[in-house]
Amino acid sequence: MKRNILLLLGLIGLIALEWGCDDNPSACKSNSYNVVAIDSTQFLMTDSNSYLKSLRIDSVAFDEFVLKVNFKTELISYLSNSSSLYATAPCPPPNSNWFIDKISIVDLDETYTTVWEMAERYYESFINIDSLRGNEFWNVPIEMYLRPKSPPAKTESYQFKIRIETTEGKIFETTTDPIIITP
Repeated sequence: MKRNILLLLGLIGLIALEWGCDDNPSACKSNSYNVVAIDSTQFLMTDSNSYLKSLRIDSVAFDEFVLKVNFKTELISYLSNSSSLYATAPCPPPNSNWFIDKISIVDLDETYTTVWEMAERYYESFINIDSLRGNEFWNVPIEMYLRPKSPPAKTESYQFKIRIETTEGKIFETTTDPIIITP
C-alpha cells in the first residue's frame, strides 16, 4: 500500500513538473538597467603586483593612484529564462543601455592638468577616455576606474570634479574628497 502511494505521488510530481516546463524553451535574456546618478567615489591604489587595494592613508603617488566611480542604477526590465528541464544557452550578463559621450575630470583649483585613462571593469587594461565616445558602457554594477597619465608639478592636496555626459543628453556630476598626490 505504501509503495503504491509513493508511486502515485511520484507520477503526479512528474506530471506537474512536465506541465510546468516549456516544450520549447524561450531565448534567455538578461536584466536591463538604467543609470540614475553617480553614487560614490573611492580612492584606491595599486600595489607592487598591480592589484587594487583601498587607500588607507591620505596621500598616494600619482602612478599608484586610481579613482573609482560607482553609479546608482535602477532595474528597467527583468526577463527570466525558461524554467524547463531542457538545456538552454547561458544568459548574457546584465546590461545597461548607457552610451557615454564625454567624460571630464578637472582639478577644482586648476593646478593639476592631466589626461585621464579608464578601465571599465577590469583595471588591468586602461584605455584613453575618448575611445569610449558613443560606445555602450554595459557592465553592471556600473563602475569606472580612472587614473592620471602624468604626475602633478608638486605634492599637494587635489580635489576633482567628475562630469559625465551621455549621448541622450544626461549629465552626471560629482566632486571627490581632497587627496594628496605626490609626483
